[in-house]
Amino acid sequence: MSTTASLRRSILLTVIGLCAFQALLVGLVAVSFRVRPTTVRAYLLILLGAHTALLAFLWVMRRDFWLLEQGRQLDRVNLPNLLTLSRISSTPTVLYLLILSERYDIVPVMIVFTSLVFLTDLFDGRVSRRRHQRTRIGRYLDSMSDYAILGAVSIAFLHHGLISVWFFVLILIRLMAMGLGMGVLLLLQGSVDARSTWWGKASVFTMMLLLAASLLELVVALQPQIVTATDILEMIVAAVVVISALEKGTILYGNFRKLLHRDTT
Repeated sequence: MSTTASLRRSILLTVIGLCAFQALLVGLVAVSFRVRPTTVRAYLLILLGAHTALLAFLWVMRRDFWLLEQGRQLDRVNLPNLLTLSRISSTPTVLYLLILSERYDIVPVMIVFTSLVFLTDLFDGRVSRRRHQRTRIGRYLDSMSDYAILGAVSIAFLHHGLISVWFFVLILIRLMAMGLGMGVLLLLQGSVDARSTWWGKASVFTMMLLLAASLLELVVALQPQIVTATDILEMIVAAVVVISALEKGTILYGNFRKLLHRDTT
């Protein structure tokens, strides 16, 4: 089997496997807590649509499964990319569990699962560096996963009153602006430098830390102490997000200027 054919097969099996895992997990939760079948069916449709879109993206971008240090094409989805893909795959499930927690007593399950999803953000980069398996596709997927999981969780947290409206608006503007800018550059020049900066990593880490801490507000016995701590943390995270957005905006502006200069020469 050729490298290309092997990679295609690996991409297909990986996405199918991730989708099946999410469906099985929610199925077990639904049976255990007697969740209404209509909501489960709606979730499964969204899950299928999300993974179909993910498969299409990976199919189009399969040439970017390229090992940067070895300078060769991958023949399968490696472990760092699998960790990142699992975070993208989990986005509908995290959102669904957060919504269900309003009517069903699944807060412990939701907290554990969401925390594990956030932890994959710490491990995929370390694994890729230690194993010398950094890829071009990994950079795209890392940005996508951060935008997807943070956007989905922020919407659910706003609904539950776990974050302030002004903070949600800040996060939404940041994610939409950066996503739109990178998307336009990708369409115009076929690629975009998706490498994370120090402030970019700091903003994602602190946002995930805040969201993970905010989950504890659902534990009634800890609410007064946690609310005070998260209010302070929210202000700190907001400052980091603003600095990161300014830095990223400067980088994107420079890329657009280079692109415009190239087209006029």
